[in-house]
Amino acid sequence: MEIGSMPMPPAFRYRDVFLKGRPRHDVPDPFSLRHPPMPASRWAKIFAPFDALKGFEEAIRLKEAGCAGEADPAQAAELFPGGIAMCCRYYMEMSPELRPIVEEMNRSPLAAKMRDLLGKPLTSEGEVRPADLVPAVATSSGGKRAVFPMVWGYTVPGAGRPVVNCRVETAPLKPLWKEGWQQHRCAIPASWYFEWEHLPSPSGKARAGAKYLIQPRGCALAWLAGLYRIEEFRGLKYPVFSVLTREPSEEIRFIHDRMPLILPASRVDEWISPAGDPAAVARSALTEMVFEKTAG
Repeated sequence: MEIGSMPMPPAFRYRDVFLKGRPRHDVPDPFSLRHPPMPASRWAKIFAPFDALKGFEEAIRLKEAGCAGEADPAQAAELFPGGIAMCCRYYMEMSPELRPIVEEMNRSPLAAKMRDLLGKPLTSEGEVRPADLVPAVATSSGGKRAVFPMVWGYTVPGAGRPVVNCRVETAPLKPLWKEGWQQHRCAIPASWYFEWEHLPSPSGKARAGAKYLIQPRGCALAWLAGLYRIEEFRGLKYPVFSVLTREPSEEIRFIHDRMPLILPASRVDEWISPAGDPAAVARSALTEMVFEKTAG
């Protein structure tokens, strides 16, 4: 008997250990026979939400390193044009304008259920990332303006990560966004948003450059226009949202070829109302921005 290319002496001190540890591919494993591998379809149904979140965290890591991964190239090209998602971070700085919004979210019975079942903390201030649980303003079932806890990003099979942005130019037409555009619009309060400079690379794909802080000039809050829908997890129905994007204003075009659709505070109620005209409100979006380069 040999170990590698060397003969093993009969009195080899670790002979029993070696023999017990040898792989035995010719003998069926009784446990495997009783418990065959889970079918891929069932595995995906159970673990897809968690895999999606893990996949997005990896995409964020790659983005900050200067590249981005794509799970399904065909769908990624549609959902994530350019390879690097835009507007995937924003910041909530506690202020007199933001505080009552956060407090209303915290009082919501739905917030406690989402926190406990989804295992997500309620984000009330600081940097917000995709899949975070944050406050958003929408119309209640009684037709009044209300604050709801919402998760940032639609879960879309094949996307490989939450879909956090949608284009205002195609939202009224695309099946994924059409209903939200017509009936389920929301506004997300932010102090500012972050964007990474969109730079060309030798391969032809975009790469991430410097990080910028961007906010509308003279505004206490940046109201990000969004669409929402209801998703379900373990019997809990909860809202998720995606932020609408548009062509950038000239002063920030060098950073990225898209920017969030930012609403004037005076038109938030009209935007979230199912009876409102989203196209008309979108045309009033704020475009005068101030920005600065930031670290991290």
